[in-house]
Amino acid sequence: GVNTGDFRKIDPDAAVWIIYAILDSMYVLLPMITGKAGAAEDQALAGDVKKFILNGLAKRDRDSKSS
Repeated sequence: GVNTGDFRKIDPDAAVWIIYAILDSMYVLLPMITGKAGAAEDQALAGDVKKFILNGLAKRDRDSKSS
């Protein structure tokens, strides 16, 4: 379950919609709203967005982290 780091099965359509929403927010909306650099100009932010998406889709393996 969630307490052990496992997640429910991923609905592909929902996952794609969520990923697009995150990308839109970080690449388009953030610069428009704040006037600051978005992920397209800020490589550190782009890396964080990528890690966030990949970690959200990956199954967590707490056993390997604790050893």
